[in-house]
Amino acid sequence: MPFLLSVFLLAVSVYFRAKLHESPMFQKMKAAGKTSKAPIIESFTHAPNLKYVVLLFVIAAGLGAIFGTGHFYSMFFLSKTLKVPTEEVQLLFGSVLVLVTPLYIFFGWLSDRIGREPIMALACLLAAITIQPIFKAITHYANPALERFIESSDIVVTAYDCTFRLPRMFFDETGGANASTAALTGVNDKQ
Repeated sequence: MPFLLSVFLLAVSVYFRAKLHESPMFQKMKAAGKTSKAPIIESFTHAPNLKYVVLLFVIAAGLGAIFGTGHFYSMFFLSKTLKVPTEEVQLLFGSVLVLVTPLYIFFGWLSDRIGREPIMALACLLAAITIQPIFKAITHYANPALERFIESSDIVVTAYDCTFRLPRMFFDETGGANASTAALTGVNDKQ
Protein backbone atom coordinates (compact mmCIF):
# COMPACT_ATOMS: atom_id res chain seq x y z
CA MET A 1 0.00 0.00 0.00
CA PRO A 2 2.74 2.58 0.79
CA PHE A 3 4.26 1.89 -2.63
CA LEU A 4 0.96 2.73 -4.34
CA LEU A 5 0.74 5.94 -2.33
CA SER A 6 4.26 6.89 -3.46
CA VAL A 7 3.23 6.41 -7.11
CA PHE A 8 0.34 8.81 -6.53
CA LEU A 9 2.67 11.34 -4.87
CA LEU A 10 5.12 11.01 -7.76
CA ALA A 11 2.33 11.74 -10.24
CA VAL A 12 1.30 14.83 -8.25
CA SER A 13 4.91 16.10 -8.11
CA VAL A 14 5.41 15.55 -11.86
CA TYR A 15 2.17 17.44 -12.54
CA PHE A 16 3.26 20.43 -10.45
CA ARG A 17 6.78 20.41 -11.90
CA ALA A 18 5.32 20.53 -15.40
CA LYS A 19 3.35 23.65 -14.42
CA LEU A 20 6.37 25.48 -13.01
CA HIS A 21 8.44 27.88 -15.07
CA GLU A 22 12.21 28.11 -15.03
CA SER A 23 13.78 30.87 -12.95
CA PRO A 24 14.56 34.13 -14.76
CA MET A 25 18.31 33.59 -14.26
CA PHE A 26 18.17 30.14 -15.88
CA GLN A 27 16.15 31.51 -18.78
CA LYS A 28 18.83 34.19 -19.34
CA MET A 29 21.60 31.58 -19.25
CA LYS A 30 19.71 29.36 -21.67
CA ALA A 31 19.08 32.26 -24.06
CA ALA A 32 22.78 33.19 -23.96
CA GLY A 33 23.81 29.57 -24.60
CA LYS A 34 25.65 29.29 -21.29
CA THR A 35 24.02 26.07 -20.10
CA SER A 36 26.19 23.00 -19.80
CA LYS A 37 25.89 19.94 -22.01
CA ALA A 38 27.17 17.63 -19.23
CA PRO A 39 26.87 19.46 -15.90
CA ILE A 40 27.82 16.56 -13.62
CA ILE A 41 30.95 15.66 -15.56
CA GLU A 42 32.00 19.32 -15.78
CA SER A 43 31.42 19.84 -12.07
CA PHE A 44 33.65 16.96 -10.99
CA THR A 45 36.36 17.05 -13.70
CA HIS A 46 37.24 20.74 -13.90
CA ALA A 47 39.49 21.79 -11.03
CA PRO A 48 38.02 25.29 -10.58
CA ASN A 49 34.57 23.76 -10.04
CA LEU A 50 35.72 21.39 -7.31
CA LYS A 51 35.85 24.15 -4.69
CA TYR A 52 32.17 24.84 -5.36
CA VAL A 53 31.35 21.14 -5.09
CA VAL A 54 33.16 20.95 -1.73
CA LEU A 55 31.41 24.12 -0.58
CA LEU A 56 28.08 22.61 -1.61
CA PHE A 57 28.75 19.50 0.49
CA VAL A 58 29.77 21.61 3.51
CA ILE A 59 26.65 23.74 3.28
CA ALA A 60 24.46 20.68 2.69
CA ALA A 61 25.98 19.00 5.75
CA GLY A 62 25.26 22.07 7.90
CA LEU A 63 21.70 22.39 6.65
CA GLY A 64 21.19 18.65 7.01
CA ALA A 65 22.31 18.83 10.63
CA ILE A 66 19.92 21.71 11.24
CA PHE A 67 17.06 19.85 9.58
CA GLY A 68 17.81 16.64 11.48
CA THR A 69 18.07 18.45 14.80
CA GLY A 70 14.89 20.41 14.23
CA HIS A 71 12.74 17.61 12.91
CA PHE A 72 14.02 14.34 14.29
CA TYR A 73 16.32 14.81 17.27
CA SER A 74 13.93 17.23 18.95
CA MET A 75 11.14 14.61 18.72
CA PHE A 76 13.47 11.99 20.21
CA PHE A 77 14.60 14.45 22.90
CA LEU A 78 11.02 15.23 23.94
CA SER A 79 9.79 11.65 23.98
CA LYS A 80 12.83 9.74 25.27
CA THR A 81 14.81 12.21 27.36
CA LEU A 82 12.06 14.45 28.71
CA LYS A 83 9.49 11.61 28.87
CA VAL A 84 6.70 13.51 27.12
CA PRO A 85 4.09 11.00 25.86
CA THR A 86 4.74 10.03 22.23
CA GLU A 87 1.21 10.95 21.12
CA GLU A 88 1.63 14.49 22.46
CA VAL A 89 5.01 14.85 20.74
CA GLN A 90 3.58 13.69 17.41
CA LEU A 91 0.58 16.00 17.69
CA LEU A 92 2.85 18.93 18.60
CA PHE A 93 5.25 18.34 15.71
CA GLY A 94 2.44 17.74 13.22
CA SER A 95 0.92 21.08 14.22
CA VAL A 96 4.27 22.87 14.07
CA LEU A 97 5.01 21.50 10.58
CA VAL A 98 1.64 22.69 9.32
CA LEU A 99 2.29 26.15 10.78
CA VAL A 100 5.82 26.53 9.38
CA THR A 101 5.14 25.17 5.90
CA PRO A 102 4.34 28.67 4.54
CA LEU A 103 7.84 29.72 5.66
CA TYR A 104 9.35 27.26 3.17
CA ILE A 105 7.45 29.02 0.41
CA PHE A 106 8.41 32.48 1.72
CA PHE A 107 12.12 31.68 2.04
CA GLY A 108 12.09 30.03 -1.40
CA TRP A 109 10.65 33.26 -2.82
CA LEU A 110 13.16 35.35 -0.85
CA SER A 111 16.09 33.23 -2.04
CA ASP A 112 14.99 33.85 -5.63
CA ARG A 113 15.17 37.59 -4.90
CA ILE A 114 18.41 37.90 -2.89
CA GLY A 115 20.13 34.57 -3.52
CA ARG A 116 20.46 31.34 -1.60
CA GLU A 117 23.84 31.98 0.01
CA PRO A 118 22.73 34.71 2.46
CA ILE A 119 19.69 32.71 3.52
CA MET A 120 21.65 29.49 4.07
CA ALA A 121 24.42 31.34 5.93
CA LEU A 122 21.83 33.06 8.13
CA ALA A 123 20.14 29.70 8.82
CA CYS A 124 23.44 28.17 9.94
CA LEU A 125 24.27 31.21 12.09
CA LEU A 126 20.84 31.27 13.74
CA ALA A 127 21.02 27.54 14.41
CA ALA A 128 24.46 27.86 16.00
CA ILE A 129 23.20 30.66 18.25
CA THR A 130 19.75 29.31 19.15
CA ILE A 131 19.79 25.49 19.27
CA GLN A 132 21.14 25.19 22.81
CA PRO A 133 18.84 27.87 24.31
CA ILE A 134 15.86 26.33 22.50
CA PHE A 135 16.58 22.89 23.95
CA LYS A 136 17.02 24.42 27.42
CA ALA A 137 13.64 26.13 27.03
CA ILE A 138 12.07 22.87 25.85
CA THR A 139 13.44 21.16 28.96
CA HIS A 140 12.15 23.99 31.18
CA TYR A 141 8.59 23.77 29.86
CA ALA A 142 8.32 20.03 29.12
CA ASN A 143 9.96 18.60 32.24
CA PRO A 144 10.74 21.21 34.93
CA ALA A 145 11.58 18.47 37.45
CA LEU A 146 14.38 17.21 35.23
CA GLU A 147 15.65 20.77 34.79
CA ARG A 148 15.79 21.27 38.58
CA PHE A 149 17.59 17.93 38.98
CA ILE A 150 20.19 18.87 36.35
CA GLU A 151 20.82 22.23 37.99
CA SER A 152 21.10 20.82 41.53
CA SER A 153 23.13 17.67 40.86
CA ASP A 154 26.77 17.18 40.03
CA ILE A 155 27.43 14.59 37.38
CA VAL A 156 30.34 12.33 38.30
CA VAL A 157 31.66 9.57 36.07
CA THR A 158 33.63 6.88 37.87
CA ALA A 159 35.27 3.85 36.29
CA TYR A 160 36.86 1.00 38.19
CA ASP A 161 39.53 -1.27 36.75
CA CYS A 162 39.68 0.79 33.58
CA THR A 163 42.58 -0.09 31.31
CA PHE A 164 43.52 1.13 27.88
CA ARG A 165 46.48 0.95 25.58
CA LEU A 166 48.10 3.97 23.96
CA PRO A 167 49.35 3.73 20.37
CA ARG A 168 53.07 2.98 19.88
CA MET A 169 53.80 6.59 18.84
CA PHE A 170 53.35 7.69 22.47
CA PHE A 171 56.26 5.58 23.72
CA ASP A 172 60.00 5.99 23.34
CA GLU A 173 62.28 3.22 22.08
CA THR A 174 62.66 1.64 25.55
CA GLY A 175 58.92 1.12 25.96
CA GLY A 176 58.46 3.87 28.54
CA ALA A 177 56.13 6.83 28.13
CA ASN A 178 57.79 9.75 26.37
CA ALA A 179 57.73 13.21 27.99
CA SER A 180 54.70 14.51 26.11
CA THR A 181 52.69 11.35 26.86
CA ALA A 182 53.58 11.49 30.53
CA ALA A 183 52.44 15.11 30.69
CA LEU A 184 49.17 14.35 28.89
CA THR A 185 48.21 11.17 30.72
CA GLY A 186 49.85 11.63 34.09
CA VAL A 187 51.80 8.43 33.43
CA ASN A 188 55.23 8.29 35.00
CA ASP A 189 57.04 5.07 34.16
CA LYS A 190 59.71 5.79 36.83
CA GLN A 191 57.21 5.08 39.67
